[in-house]
Amino acid sequence: MALMGYARSASRVHWHIYGVLEDTSPHAFSPALGQAGAISALSTLLFFALVVFLLWVVIRVSRHFGFSTQYFFLAPFVHWVVSLPEKLPVPAARQVSKQSSPLWKALASACGLLIFLVYLSYWVPQLVSLPPKKVAFDPTQIKTKADLAEAGKQLFFGKAQCALCHSVEQTEAPRAPAMQGLGAKRTREYIYESMVKPEAVIYKQYAEEGPAKLFSSQMPIINKPPVDLSETEMLAVVAFVQSLGGQVTVEPEEVKALIPVSASEKVRDGN
Repeated sequence: MALMGYARSASRVHWHIYGVLEDTSPHAFSPALGQAGAISALSTLLFFALVVFLLWVVIRVSRHFGFSTQYFFLAPFVHWVVSLPEKLPVPAARQVSKQSSPLWKALASACGLLIFLVYLSYWVPQLVSLPPKKVAFDPTQIKTKADLAEAGKQLFFGKAQCALCHSVEQTEAPRAPAMQGLGAKRTREYIYESMVKPEAVIYKQYAEEGPAKLFSSQMPIINKPPVDLSETEMLAVVAFVQSLGGQVTVEPEEVKALIPVSASEKVRDGN
């Protein structure tokens, strides 16, 4: 069940770690399914081994002579353990049973099952979710509308964190409206207003049977903290949304005109 949940939520973990927490350290990655299966199997084995060991200790101690419930407290228990060598009787000779204990059979079966599950997990294509590289948005490098839409796509799946709730294609249980085909249905002004004033329009789901209901997520204001997109970045996202089924009306020159003079000089000087 743990491996099924890991495989199902791998994509959400990716965006939560890198998009929300913005943890791009070398250790912030989602391991491949085989590695995750091996770690889960080892953790399970250690857990049950510890449980069996504790049960074995409790049963052996409780059956020992002179044992009392007072030894459940630390000080009397330590005193009783220290005095055991003086009270131990001479063990009588006994025959060793040739039949293996049912406990060892159960442990061997559990270990075999864990090894088999780990073996199966390595048959799945091993994909490691590595931290993404942060790419700065540079409007001066945009030459065409296609470049602008591609830059908006990087922002959509990166800094803007839109993909945390919005998917491009329709999903079974959407948290927010899907973006596919939205460029042909909505104007540029409508898309822009939806990002700066998300409360202006109440979105509902109509694809399901029964009365329409609100989406589960609540959209933040994109040009304010914590997302805090600049005006040029906002227009790039608008261009990407327009490209999903519609015509891009945002011009590259329009975006470049919004660059502050000081920032453009730094880019031109190579700083």
